[in-house]
Amino acid sequence: MSFSLDNYVIFFSRFAEAANPFAFVVMPTNRFYWLFILGAVVLTALVYLLRDGEPDKRSLRGLFRFCFPRDVYLHRSAIVDYKYAAVNWLVDLLVLGWLFGHMSLIALWVVGGLEAVFGAGGAGMEASLTARVAFTVLIMFAVDTGLFFSHYLEHRIPALWEFHKIHHSAAVLTPLTVLRMHPVDVVVNAWGVGIFVGLVKGVFTYCYADQVSAFSVSELDIGTFVFFLAGYHLRHSHIWLPFPKYIRHVVSSPALHQIHHSDQPRHFDKNFGRILVVWDWVFGTLYVPTEHEGINYGLYEGEHQEYDGVWKLYSLPFKKIARNHVPAWKARFAKPDPGA
Repeated sequence: MSFSLDNYVIFFSRFAEAANPFAFVVMPTNRFYWLFILGAVVLTALVYLLRDGEPDKRSLRGLFRFCFPRDVYLHRSAIVDYKYAAVNWLVDLLVLGWLFGHMSLIALWVVGGLEAVFGAGGAGMEASLTARVAFTVLIMFAVDTGLFFSHYLEHRIPALWEFHKIHHSAAVLTPLTVLRMHPVDVVVNAWGVGIFVGLVKGVFTYCYADQVSAFSVSELDIGTFVFFLAGYHLRHSHIWLPFPKYIRHVVSSPALHQIHHSDQPRHFDKNFGRILVVWDWVFGTLYVPTEHEGINYGLYEGEHQEYDGVWKLYSLPFKKIARNHVPAWKARFAKPDPGA
């Protein structure tokens, strides 16, 4: 595998498309592609039609109000989300572009290491159907694993938590809350995904050169495509949608992710998984509610009220690290006073 001129041409052409802030709804590789939004709307309509109440009083106006309640979408926190998304989209593109590069670099290192140990790889091997299925599954699992561990560390390491905290500072959830992430937070996630995906790509490149590819729909791997279609945008919303019993302990539902955003101590550090909940199960961080739980979103004891402006979302993590963590680090690593 090499990062050839063709790789750069493809990357920069895609970057140019993505840099158009109005193009995302027609780009199948973008999570805000119109079909994924439509999928969320259809699921919301089903929740509205099947909820308890008086079925004969259902209406289009009622559905609209159910989908877009004023107290959520005109909330001060939601307004901050809209502003932050408008300002931060280019920063995210630059970080994601860097992710594209370092993922390929890690794959090259893996190939080089395998060649040094085992000799030349199977450049002439033909990628069978089984190999493609395995590659598709392992890439999806690698993405999920990278996101889980980076997310887990963001909650466990105090300095990283200060950056991740701005995502949890949303007092209401809207689909744009997913973009409420500090650039440092995005970099941490990028490295987590890049390491695991790079390892998988490196192994398969060593075995099959560039002859194997994941099954995809419109250039998006099929696992991510289905995930985006099956209510991805409801994860950050007021719509409570648990999955059926036979998959809720395997696949992360919108309800499980809403639990993750709760400001209640019993919900802290639960449900880190993005698509699968296997690592939550392994690490004991899986919380599956048995019924609809009333949830207040934000940070513990109202700390989220500090994050009430775009500039504060960028700057407060640095200020809090300087105020709360740097003195502790200095004390920990300071040389003992010989005169004490």
